[in-house]
Amino acid sequence: MDGSSLIYSTYVPTESFPLDVDSAGNAVVAGATSDPNFPVGAGAFQPEYGGGKSDVYLAKFSPSGQLEASTYLGGPQEDFVSSIAFGPNGSVVVAGPSSLCSTCNRT
Repeated sequence: MDGSSLIYSTYVPTESFPLDVDSAGNAVVAGATSDPNFPVGAGAFQPEYGGGKSDVYLAKFSPSGQLEASTYLGGPQEDFVSSIAFGPNGSVVVAGPSSLCSTCNRT
């Protein structure tokens, strides 16, 4: 890919911040949302909005632009994301401030 053509585009109706691409070409984007109807898939790490002003969301798109997986991350107050990175086993590491995150440090 040399940047001369558009492969796909999508719209995520929230604030989106960090974006990274894994070794398989999947785009992972994170941001903050206050939408209790964000498109969260089956088997999500946190399937429901935690409440408060905002939760973090994490979404994975295939190389063709299909939403593969998404989840909320957050608790009953205000949560944000400032960065994401891939771990050595393909896991996604999310970092950012949280007022009170009920899912933080959960494995």
